[in-house]
Amino acid sequence: MLRLKTELAETSSQDEFARWAKVRRTLDRKVVELESLSTSPFPLSPLPFPPSPFPADAGIDASIATHRATFDSRASSVRWLLTTGLRIFLQFWFSKQPIFWLPEGWVPGVVEWGLAFPRAPRGSVSIQVWSFAVGQVVSVLMVVVAWAYAQVVLMRRKKAVPTAAAEKKKV
Repeated sequence: MLRLKTELAETSSQDEFARWAKVRRTLDRKVVELESLSTSPFPLSPLPFPPSPFPADAGIDASIATHRATFDSRASSVRWLLTTGLRIFLQFWFSKQPIFWLPEGWVPGVVEWGLAFPRAPRGSVSIQVWSFAVGQVVSVLMVVVAWAYAQVVLMRRKKAVPTAAAEKKKV
């Protein structure tokens, strides 16, 4: 499919319309085929399963869908408990204990109160404020890493395009 996309991009729709239309039809057909595979009950299977000749197997598809929905629901619940649920529990359990103490007079009194919010001793940083700050730093780092990755991929594509065009001219 990638080969078809690059071939379509390299073909001029005005100068070589017949070739462009043929590649476009082939690409469209492959896209429809791929979409039908991704909506099948077995999305990881490389080959589509032929329809069963036995009408009694229709209940098996419904049974598989039911089991899959049950598994997805339970997996989502376990994932929530291990991430968000654990964080909420820790914030509740350690809400009165400081994560660390600030040096005295380092920040104004209102800021001390805000950093200790809701129940940690004044002059300390509470687990709620600390987990919020860590979450914000992680989200910013994720954006920076995603941006850097996109830049690297873009640079590699820019380097790969001239080489493909040069090889085409050689042949």
